[in-house]
Amino acid sequence: MNLFWALDRMRKAIAKSGDDIEMLARNVSAEAFAIHDDELETDRRIGEQGAVLLTDGMSVLTHCNAGGLATAGYGTALA
Repeated sequence: MNLFWALDRMRKAIAKSGDDIEMLARNVSAEAFAIHDDELETDRRIGEQGAVLLTDGMSVLTHCNAGGLATAGYGTALA
């Protein structure tokens, strides 16, 4: 789902660039960094919410691509 959401954001950045190649480069790179920052913040907030549910010695089994490789940094499950 995040892929389609990110692609939509990039399409909007491209669309507002018109025919100006320099503007396109600025808009696309700015949006990419904004997406990365948003994902890091989301992962951090998910981690904060989940941390209060866990105690020492508990195990967590995830069934998805929830680590840092699949996300922008921390990962949704590993945050």
